Amino acid sequence: MTATAADPLVMNQFDKAISLGTSCRTQYQLARERHERAGRVEPFSLEHARAERGGQIFDWVISGPVCVARCIAQDFDGVFARDKLRTEQNGLIEHSYYQIRFDHAFTMTNGVIEDAVFEAEYPRQRDKWEFLATRFRDHFKDDRPVLYVVDSGGDLGAVETLVDVLKQRRQGRPFRLLNVIYDAEPRGFVRDEEFLLVYEMKTSIDKPSEYQWQGDDADWRRMLTPFRLSAS
Repeated sequence: MTATAADPLVMNQFDKAISLGTSCRTQYQLARERHERAGRVEPFSLEHARAERGGQIFDWVISGPVCVARCIAQDFDGVFARDKLRTEQNGLIEHSYYQIRFDHAFTMTNGVIEDAVFEAEYPRQRDKWEFLATRFRDHFKDDRPVLYVVDSGGDLGAVETLVDVLKQRRQGRPFRLLNVIYDAEPRGFVRDEEFLLVYEMKTSIDKPSEYQWQGDDADWRRMLTPFRLSAS
C-alpha cells in the first residue's frame, strides 16, 4: 500500500488512538490528551482515565510488545484461562504464556491476593477480559484509521514484529504504530515510516516519585500534538 497526499495517514488523522502498553502510562496519557482536546473544564485525573468508555484490553496491564504481538497473532486464545494464571513473587497475577501482568484485576490485602479472593473474583474477571478481547478483535473490522501507541522503551525488533502482526490483522485498513523510547538527549521523531513512527522522549519525568508512572505530561503533549485524534 502506497500512501498519497490525500491519505489520512499522511495527514496524521486518526479516528482512534489505542494503547498497546507496555504499561498504564500509555493509556493514562492518551486519556489525558483526549480530555484536554475536548476542552473539559475540570482538571484531568486518574479517575477520568479510568472512567473513559470504549477501553481496550492493554490499557491497564503490563504487556511488552512481544506479548502484545503474540496475543494478537493468536487471537487472544485463553487470554484469562485459569490454568495459565500464576502468582508472581510480588503477589501479582501473570499469564504464564502471554506474559501479561494483571496488576489491577484482583483485590489485594497487604500486597497479597488471597486464595479465597482469587476464587471469588475470578469468574467476573474472566468475563471482563474475554469481553475486552472480543472488543479488540472487533475493532479490526473497522475501516477507519487507527493510531496505536506503545511505550516500548527501545525494543525496536519486537516493535517491528508487532507492526507485521498488525498489518496481517488490519488487512489493508489504515493504521500507524507510534513507539515511544527514551534518551537523556531526546531528538523527538527519529523514524517516520508508512506504518511505524518512533519518538525519543527524555528519561526524566517532572513529577513527584509516586506519579512517575504517569509519564511527563508536557513531553507526551508535545509528541501527540501533530496528530488529529478523535475526542472519544
